[in-house]
Amino acid sequence: MTVRTILLTLCLTGALLAPPAAAQSNAPVQTPGSPAIDRTQAAAFQSVIGAQVEAFRRDDWEAAFSYAAPSIQKIFGTVSGFRSMVLSGYRAVAQPSVFEFQDAAVLGGRPAQVAYVVGPNGKAYRAVYFMQQQPDGSWKISGVTLLPLEGTTT
Repeated sequence: MTVRTILLTLCLTGALLAPPAAAQSNAPVQTPGSPAIDRTQAAAFQSVIGAQVEAFRRDDWEAAFSYAAPSIQKIFGTVSGFRSMVLSGYRAVAQPSVFEFQDAAVLGGRPAQVAYVVGPNGKAYRAVYFMQQQPDGSWKISGVTLLPLEGTTT
């Protein structure tokens, strides 16, 4: 974990540890001084993330890898390397029993989509998906941070 990721995780922890709200707002969320995420962008984020989660559920790792940003693909190099990383550290998003989108936001200057996730072990997490816009205008997943929700299991 990089120092930047650790600092971002610490900053996000307080804001994101509340349990999921019964009704979600569709209003854009904005970090002071950052552009707002509009509904169209949030829908695009959710489409990409949802497609990756569905690929995980189908055990289609090649498709799941295709939703990762080029920088992530370069780090892991192969579908096999990506699969190994996901299953060792991100099983909650690869095999969720519950997956619910929450707000999109600009966090640390990066566009992000937040989700409430319950992993196969029953532990709940706040998953923060960082998104990166590609030269063709599409969006890819450039990182995920899982924040455990203490005392929350199903």
